[in-house]
Amino acid sequence: MKYIDFGIQTLIFGFAVVLLIMGITEQDWLIYVFLAQLFMGPWQFFSSLISVLVSAELHREKRVHLVLSSIYLAALFVGSTIGQTIEQNLSKEAVLLLVIVPPWLLAGYYYFLTYTWAFRLQRHAGTFLRHINF
Repeated sequence: MKYIDFGIQTLIFGFAVVLLIMGITEQDWLIYVFLAQLFMGPWQFFSSLISVLVSAELHREKRVHLVLSSIYLAALFVGSTIGQTIEQNLSKEAVLLLVIVPPWLLAGYYYFLTYTWAFRLQRHAGTFLRHINF
């Protein structure tokens, strides 16, 4: 499961980079960023939720991701309900920063956790065939 999770996240990150490269010359490049977020966000959120529920390795770190993601989603919901007030007080650039930067920071953090879980976490269950790690 951990290799599938890492592989799909890698494909989505690659997809995001390709979309960003394709859209960098266009005026609507933000659409490409949001499209990549549309795929990455739900995948990582539900992956994190499942890892926490089944107490997989690094579930404490993934719990941090899940809590931060939930707080961010709740803040987006609250912000969308009072959207006119926010637009009056914040510039367009500030709103874009709030909508783009935190999700990608969370995505990078979870990608690092998944990489650590899949490739760097060493488990030694015994002395028999220690070099084989499944």
